[in-house]
Amino acid sequence: TYAALKKFDEAVLNFDRSLQLRRDIGFKPGQVISLLNKGVFLLESGKTDEAIPLLHESCELAESINSKEGVYKANEQLAIAYEKKGDYQKAIE
Repeated sequence: TYAALKKFDEAVLNFDRSLQLRRDIGFKPGQVISLLNKGVFLLESGKTDEAIPLLHESCELAESINSKEGVYKANEQLAIAYEKKGDYQKAIE
């Protein structure tokens, strides 16, 4: 993976391209995935504060299209992010 190879900038650029393409064509399920993937990558790279807004956006978008799987995955990653920050109350919400 990009994280293992320490290619952070390249990974972020590819995540951003993917998200923009999916926004351009209005493919909301793909946007949910792109936001989630970038958020997970940021979490794995130790950039928790940058990941949280993306994960929230992914969750909200998933809710708007009734994607239960997307909501579940985004919430799962948000719990991990808040746990990393030591905010256990938000992690269990």
